Amino acid sequence: MTVAYLAGFHEPEPHHVPVAVVAQNEQATQAADQIQTALGDRIDVKVYPSQTLAEDAIKRLDVAGAYIPGKDGGQLLTAPAYSETLNTVVVKMFSAVSEKTHTPITIHEVVPLNEHDTAGQNAFFFLVVLSVSAYSLGIAIAVAGNSYSYRRRVGLMVPLGLLVATVDFLFARFAMNMFQGDEWATWLIAVLYMLIVLSVTIGLHPIVRRWSTLTFSAIFVALNFTSSGGVFEPVLQPAFFGWLHNFWIGSGFIQALRQTQYFPGADSAPGFGILAGWTVLAVLILLLGAAWEKTHVLKRKILSYRAAMLEEDVAV
Repeated sequence: MTVAYLAGFHEPEPHHVPVAVVAQNEQATQAADQIQTALGDRIDVKVYPSQTLAEDAIKRLDVAGAYIPGKDGGQLLTAPAYSETLNTVVVKMFSAVSEKTHTPITIHEVVPLNEHDTAGQNAFFFLVVLSVSAYSLGIAIAVAGNSYSYRRRVGLMVPLGLLVATVDFLFARFAMNMFQGDEWATWLIAVLYMLIVLSVTIGLHPIVRRWSTLTFSAIFVALNFTSSGGVFEPVLQPAFFGWLHNFWIGSGFIQALRQTQYFPGADSAPGFGILAGWTVLAVLILLLGAAWEKTHVLKRKILSYRAAMLEEDVAV
């Protein structure tokens, strides 16, 4: 966790942040080239012919912001709901260009954060709550249920996972006023995430056993939180965390929840696709755990039988 947190969150630097410039004439196109040159590989500039198309690109999560040059000053279209930290970086970069060129700039929020998510961290903190709840519950079922059959442990996973995910969601929604207007979708995503983490935990526990705490805190905390995009988008992190962001479960959860809350018109494939992939993986891990436990139970029976036969021979 020390390595992952310090490496993932220390000194975030932008690299290839997707932004747009509205170019309605040749002069505006030159402005786009100048901005790209001024900021270098910190941004990737796309050009759109109209403000409407630029706003649509922001709502689809294609770009993190859009600049509209003007004679009396420029306008910066932003989306704090995309990522509050990334939004701050975009505003700082374009404000620096504005100061250097002595061109005033005004900021317009195309997709603002809601009043109960002013820091843009609700999805991330909900991820933290669900993750710790899920893998702790999974270890508890696996350890306390050692006297139970593997099938019974898996059977316990579903109702208990549903209960804990629902309690977590109800507290977030009604005590903290989070996720208003997106209740059913948010609850379903939370339940799915909870069951995936429980499945991986219960399925791997017969294999990793004494290494459970290390294994699951690495999978669902250290690597999960740092690559989720909840604190910093991958374009602000080292490449390793950007790579993990493409397929790690926390990233899928954050993207699915963010899209549900703020970007219904965006492509659903990235976030929900990651969750779907982990659902398949979770089922495979459950099957692997069943096969592993069955093999080891058989081995223990054989050893027990041999020991009994040996004792009988000695007695004779």
